[in-house]
Amino acid sequence: MKKSVKIIGLTLLVVVIGIFLYRLGSPERVFKATMNEFNSELSGESRAKDVGYSISRLHYVADNHPESIWADDAQRILADLYIGISKPEKAMNEYQKIIEKFPDSKIEEWTLKNCTFATFLKWINKIPAADEARVQIAFIYHTNLKDYRKAIEESQKAIDVFPDVTPSDKGAFSNVVVCYNIIAKSYQKLGDVKKAEESYQTIIDRFPGTKAAQRAQDKIKELKSQL
Repeated sequence: MKKSVKIIGLTLLVVVIGIFLYRLGSPERVFKATMNEFNSELSGESRAKDVGYSISRLHYVADNHPESIWADDAQRILADLYIGISKPEKAMNEYQKIIEKFPDSKIEEWTLKNCTFATFLKWINKIPAADEARVQIAFIYHTNLKDYRKAIEESQKAIDVFPDVTPSDKGAFSNVVVCYNIIAKSYQKLGDVKKAEESYQTIIDRFPGTKAAQRAQDKIKELKSQL
């Protein structure tokens, strides 16, 4: 009798899970519906919706359907959303998944056209997803977690990916400059002004004549004025 009850219970559980998954629908359907609802939240049309619900559905797409063309888009948006709701550790986990699972991915055209923050997505779409994720991890260590030594370490990892970067490389160039700045600011926070100055000087030496080099020169002057 007990065995029969257990079998019936397991059968019902399987049925319930099946119905739940059926209602969720295909990865494409879930992703597009989630983005449309989330866009409404951001525009103020439907504040009742909980962003956490959007996050759970994006996890469904990214974690349960990694083979889908929508999985990498969901993964990248998840990481950014966690930053937006002040959960930097979770954001870092999601950025790490991008590096491991979708290193060379590009955002789908539908997402670029229909996402509220499409302008930002178009910018990061110029470089491989993993490279952008490394920069974001460095930024989180510096800005959110105040772990300046890890920020320096992760920034250097991101820089090392582009040993021959030039200003014409657009997104890659911007990311390298950002990382040098994170390193400089982190050294400042650690009280090592000399190392901070060296990081700014590296920008000047590698990219002479650029706006980034001029800003780095201004930073060096600022540092020296504080001594």
